[in-house]
Amino acid sequence: MIKKGPLSNKDKEYIASNRDVETTELAKKLNRAKGTVEKYLNALPKKSAHGFDAFARNEKGSTVMTQAASEVGDQYKKTTSSNRTKSCTTSIREAHNPR
Repeated sequence: MIKKGPLSNKDKEYIASNRDVETTELAKKLNRAKGTVEKYLNALPKKSAHGFDAFARNEKGSTVMTQAASEVGDQYKKTTSSNRTKSCTTSIREAHNPR
């Protein structure tokens, strides 16, 4: 008989660590309904497209950018500086004391 009710913390950890396994196999292993397992998998955050986690998170809700994410952001800034954004930026000195 299939277990009913919410997933336990152990079940959630098992599902999160075995994302690449098919949902039918996970449901069978945990003795849960396939829909319950699918619903929890869909609620999990997606893996990063860069192949690494861009932000470190903890259970209390704090989020910090990792070094790898910072380096990717720096590279992006270097390659995408446009004239449009440069023309929108002025300093106080230039506005009051034109040279």
